Amino acid sequence: MKTYIKIAEGEEIIQVLDYRDSRYELIIDSIDLSGFIEVELTDEQIDSISNRTKRLSLIDGQVVAYQATTEELAVKLLEAKEEKIAKIIAYDSSNAVNCFYVSGMPMWLDKATRTSLAYTIEVEAEADQQVTRLWYDSQPPVPFDLPIPVMRKMLSALEQYAKVTYDVTQGHKAAVYGLETVEEVQTYDYTAGYPEKLSFEL
Repeated sequence: MKTYIKIAEGEEIIQVLDYRDSRYELIIDSIDLSGFIEVELTDEQIDSISNRTKRLSLIDGQVVAYQATTEELAVKLLEAKEEKIAKIIAYDSSNAVNCFYVSGMPMWLDKATRTSLAYTIEVEAEADQQVTRLWYDSQPPVPFDLPIPVMRKMLSALEQYAKVTYDVTQGHKAAVYGLETVEEVQTYDYTAGYPEKLSFEL
């Protein structure tokens, strides 16, 4: 069925006037059709363009699959990579990675807190204290009283865990930047390779 289409630079069809629309005659009588071309389209092609499910172009009067330019492909690939990198960063910052368990309770200590606690327990040890306190950030907060040697081992294990997860995250970023197609980027599994979460029983 003949209907009107509008094409962009590169012959991509970007708009179609659907002859099946009850307002079709009113629309074509009331708008400027100077930028439109009348061509033969199937109902499926009209739906593809209207619903953005398939990119089509008009070449020598024939409707064919749209072939993106090298520049367009490069932009799409970069956009896909940036979106995937953002997801990697979000996952790395989430409880899926930043979490360990103390007597079954999930918690996390960021780098600054780990460094502060490491300094604090050494000060406490020099003052001949045998026990230090770790707080579970809940409502209300729950205290864990730990022997200083146990706390040292816990912080050491957490630091090693954090280093491994950092390496995995950076590796995922590097891998994504090295991919060559949008499909490869979209299907890349950025959740793989992370170590098992630590668990401490007191």
